Amino acid sequence: NVGVFAENLTCLLFHICNNASMVHAFGLSPVVPVDCQPMSLSTILRNRINELEMSISDLARRSGVSRATVIRILGGKDEHYSVSNLQAVLSALGMKMDLLAIPAKEYKDSIATQKAQRLIALTQGNVALESQAVSATSAQEHLEATKARIASSSRKLWAS
Repeated sequence: NVGVFAENLTCLLFHICNNASMVHAFGLSPVVPVDCQPMSLSTILRNRINELEMSISDLARRSGVSRATVIRILGGKDEHYSVSNLQAVLSALGMKMDLLAIPAKEYKDSIATQKAQRLIALTQGNVALESQAVSATSAQEHLEATKARIASSSRKLWAS
């Protein structure tokens, strides 16, 4: 069923984006799918293996990934596997891993906001602004002004 497969692939992509090691490795933000029923990566892969009537040994051989690693991926408990191993398993199952990009403007705004919040937090800590009862409106204006300064320069935006 193509609809079920597309739905499962969408859930797979969300799972990959939420995978702790993938989030850390690629600096991703965890994604909360709106219309995706929670389904583990191992469930999606096991369903596909059953659909193809493929053994784990065959999957390991076809993917070039060790049987132990395939079992670890399918077990669903160990999320510390490499992207290349996951891609090899997906390929052997006739599945793809598409990387979806957040629109550039939205992503840049998100980075600028995070940096502005960190910078303001450092400033507040250094000059004890939190005890000066800064209004929420004033704090938001300060955040927006700082974010605009950061976003106006690629060097400031992408620097550590």
